[in-house]
Amino acid sequence: LEVVQQAWNTDVVGSPMFRVVTKLKRVKKAITNWRKNKPPLEAQLLQARSQLIEVQRNLMADSTNADLANDEKRCKALVEHLANLEESMLRQKSRCIWLNLGDSNSKFFHASMKVRQHRNRISCTGDSDGNEWHTPMDIANCFVQHFTSILAPNQPKTEVSLRHLNLQRKLNDSQAQSLCRAFTPKDVEEVVFSSNSDKAPGPDGFNANFFKTCWPIIGSEEDPKLVRIGSSLCPTEKG
Repeated sequence: LEVVQQAWNTDVVGSPMFRVVTKLKRVKKAITNWRKNKPPLEAQLLQARSQLIEVQRNLMADSTNADLANDEKRCKALVEHLANLEESMLRQKSRCIWLNLGDSNSKFFHASMKVRQHRNRISCTGDSDGNEWHTPMDIANCFVQHFTSILAPNQPKTEVSLRHLNLQRKLNDSQAQSLCRAFTPKDVEEVVFSSNSDKAPGPDGFNANFFKTCWPIIGSEEDPKLVRIGSSLCPTEKG
């Protein structure tokens, strides 16, 4: 949390959304640099298991040694902690949120990641003229041209009216006002903590568990940028 707090508490000038996005980028960079200074998780786990085996071997030769017994407990706890971290990392990459941790399904997670990457890979696409494209650049251009033709600003706008609908149930004034009220820090906090911990809310790579763990830093009421962002996305008054 110290790395996150140092990166988050930097001053950023701009709109609330710009400040939050910029700070998240700085946090991500700080975590990446912090992670580079540590050995890979697989190497840490391998070293911890080797230490545990060595301690257990010495304990078998001297079973009454209390210091060796304490070392064994400490090594077991470290191995379990690192194994859970490794499994959690693989679980997030595989997006298998339905599988509980603790079963050491490393092979399954690796296989799930390969299947997910293969399923999401687009190897071929076609345009409206019947042409097929196979290279990544041609596929990307085909998608851009397709959605540009649909979402082009020169397309005529269609007015939608709800007057012809016979709505039987309507909100009363109190209910309508409650939908338009300003967001509060409690509202934002409830949304964050009701999310699945392994779900990523966006392409920034931070899952909900990160925001839950770092909420005292990121979501403090003294820094209500998240609340102002929610209010700007759902304005209560027309500008």
